[in-house]
Amino acid sequence: FQPTKDRSAIWRLLKEMANPVSRAQRGVDCIDLVLKRADRGSGTGSLIFIVADFNRDLQGLEKTLGQVCQKHSVVLIPVDDPADREIPQVGRALFRDAEGRLVEIDTDDASGQLAFRQRWEARRASLIKLANRLGVAVIPVQTSSDVHLSLMSGLALRARSRAYL
Repeated sequence: FQPTKDRSAIWRLLKEMANPVSRAQRGVDCIDLVLKRADRGSGTGSLIFIVADFNRDLQGLEKTLGQVCQKHSVVLIPVDDPADREIPQVGRALFRDAEGRLVEIDTDDASGQLAFRQRWEARRASLIKLANRLGVAVIPVQTSSDVHLSLMSGLALRARSRAYL
């Protein structure tokens, strides 16, 4: 959507976000594509918010994000669900992997739970390092807490930190 100042643009965006999407193409980095599109479609100096779970490898994203940060201000908003950090204990469960194959996992396995948590922590540390390198604000939002309060306090902190630059 082209950036506009009217309410209809916001409603179009929210409606589009509410529609189910078809399965993503394998090997296609959606965040990378959206960032490139935002870079082309936004005037220099725009404020770009990236809302995603960021629960993935970020190496491919660094180059594009770095290019976008040269012309725009960027805020990363990782959406965190407790199940992304701690795998719920439900015994044996079936999941689909990235290729669509069924995988059975014992969610009660202590070593598997630890590995799951450590991978999440490593991905989050990688996101924070990337953001610090590029001078990008990170405002995490928990699905288990008030989104509005999280965003407001994060944006206030961003504003205070930018005042010191």
